Amino acid sequence: MSNDTLFQPLKVGNVTVRNRIAMAPMTRHRSALDGTPTDLNVLHYRQRAGAGLIVTEGTYPCDMGKGYLFIPGLSNASHVRGWRKVTDAVHEEGGAIFCQLMHNGRLSDPLMLPDQADPIAPSAVQPTRPRVITPSTALDPSADSPIPCRER
Repeated sequence: MSNDTLFQPLKVGNVTVRNRIAMAPMTRHRSALDGTPTDLNVLHYRQRAGAGLIVTEGTYPCDMGKGYLFIPGLSNASHVRGWRKVTDAVHEEGGAIFCQLMHNGRLSDPLMLPDQADPIAPSAVQPTRPRVITPSTALDPSADSPIPCRER
């Protein structure tokens, strides 16, 4: 492929992207604690809108799919409003953006889930976790020792 082709538009499904460069998903942990995309998310994606196609960081589609702090969700009206700001910014710069939906399954922890529910996944295999990171431990620099997961 020549450089001329690399910078030519390409039709991806029903979206025409301005070049053939794609930005792969990168988790940035810039969302609010509740998963709402923030102005930092808007800035991050706006700055990268020159790529023909942006694939967002993993975004949980339901509250039971959350696995990490400060990652974006897409499970309530606040999340949708936050993503609208992101997509509007990317579109204003002439870019295209697709959302990568990501359910964390077994990698989540009851401390991250509604009502401290057990994680759900298609497998009964338990992952090994050296530490559970919760809002209280993530924001407490003295919490540097491993925290055991509760027995299931």
